[in-house]
Amino acid sequence: MITMDLKGITWVGNLYHKFESMCLEAEDMIYQDTVKYIENQMQAVGESVKKLYADVTRDLLLPSSCDFDDKTAVMKYKMQVLNNSPMIRY
Repeated sequence: MITMDLKGITWVGNLYHKFESMCLEAEDMIYQDTVKYIENQMQAVGESVKKLYADVTRDLLLPSSCDFDDKTAVMKYKMQVLNNSPMIRY
């Protein structure tokens, strides 16, 4: 039977504590990297959403680039198409 003396037990205990410390440090680094990654992703998503809302708002608030006569011509054309359609007769 193998018996360990006090020095051997102390050596194994120290080795265990060093290994445990290394694992805790690695876990801490992984956690910090994860938090940084998520933070960066959230900032990127926030910027994309902000740009999307700015584009939508700009499209809704700015006057249309086509003038009134162009709109009238398009409406008249659509009415002609609808009136000449075989499905709709008045």
